[in-house]
Amino acid sequence: WGSGDPIQEGTEVRERQDIVTIPQAGGMVAEAKLHETSLKKVTAGQKCLVRVDAQPGQVFEGRVSFVATLPDSGSWWSNPNQRVYRSEIVIEQGNEDMRPGMSCSIEILVDDLEDVCYVPRQCVFFDGRSTVAFVVAGRPAGEVAAALRERDIVVSGGHQCAPEAHDVLGSGGAAVRVSFGAHHTEEDLSRLLEVLDAVLP
Repeated sequence: WGSGDPIQEGTEVRERQDIVTIPQAGGMVAEAKLHETSLKKVTAGQKCLVRVDAQPGQVFEGRVSFVATLPDSGSWWSNPNQRVYRSEIVIEQGNEDMRPGMSCSIEILVDDLEDVCYVPRQCVFFDGRSTVAFVVAGRPAGEVAAALRERDIVVSGGHQCAPEAHDVLGSGGAAVRVSFGAHHTEEDLSRLLEVLDAVLP
């Protein structure tokens, strides 16, 4: 498959085998794999942000140029139950330091919402059809986080990468985030609530 005879006249080839690669003139193209659950959100022409691992701190603009109709057959070997679809992103403002084969991360801009407030997902809860974010008045987030840690409950205290959201919430510029995982139990939640009742005014 990967170490056979070199391609030459008379060589026997298989279906879908790569025979030759021709570099594209006029810019670089990034290849990405889209999970089947994301297909309806991505169409050709959408804008993208591309970050190349070898060029940290730089963000390049791009656009989706192609989304495959059929799933990638190569992904079946690693996970037969997973379906991913190959897509191509044209990098519109590349530079000479980019090389074929470099790793990158791609952010596809699905929608642009105006006049919205961004908050950490962990601080939002659902009550019926309403979305609720809790704000503790009168106690700094760092003080609450320290009090919880003293009682063996590890939390994250700070602005959580969303300082502007705290201006809207009136949280004083910071928040306490409690993260739950699959290993937590109802007893863990009950203990958290008991400790909160003890440390909050």
